[in-house]
Amino acid sequence: MSINENYPHIADHIAEAMQRLGDMPETLPQRIEQAAAHISQQLVSGNKLLVQGTAGIAPLAGLFCYNLLQRYPEQRPALPAIILPSSNLPVAAELMPSGTPSQANSNSPEFRQFFRAAEAIANKGDVLLLLADQRMPGIIPALEQFHASRGASTILMAPEPASNSPGNTHTKHIPLEYDTIAGIHEMSLFILNTLGDMIDAAVFGGMHFSG
Repeated sequence: MSINENYPHIADHIAEAMQRLGDMPETLPQRIEQAAAHISQQLVSGNKLLVQGTAGIAPLAGLFCYNLLQRYPEQRPALPAIILPSSNLPVAAELMPSGTPSQANSNSPEFRQFFRAAEAIANKGDVLLLLADQRMPGIIPALEQFHASRGASTILMAPEPASNSPGNTHTKHIPLEYDTIAGIHEMSLFILNTLGDMIDAAVFGGMHFSG
């Protein structure tokens, strides 16, 4: 999948948003493209998409799922996207006496509770799209454990620096490098809308939808 070659209107949309929002990582379009391609491939293969967000960003997760299920109801089938309950997981990093963030234990009760719904539903080949509007110390090891136990891959959208991206093929990271909650939410909505457009185009062969 190539945005510029196959979906020039989406590429133009991304370019306009990058100019308007500013300070977006140069690798963001490529990361969105990779995430959309991975989700699309798994959906075409008969797997499902699970979407979960921390409490502050959960409404955007619900909107994304609704669009995949209900968008263009007369023109295409619903896509198997399932919204999972948001969690009260404390996502902000605690500071140690030295002033550096503590590393949350990925085996902690909070993380086990957070992944409880996903672990109950996920099967091998499914994709978990995880949205967060604050940093989540210890999330990468927790995602590794989730993959090992369920065989599902993960798309992580969170304000973790791009330099913290996991070096594996089953966890993809879309960094939300903004200093304000409002900026993170605006960027998240843009990314989710773009993901939805690209998934529609990939799964349904570039059909033109209206309405």
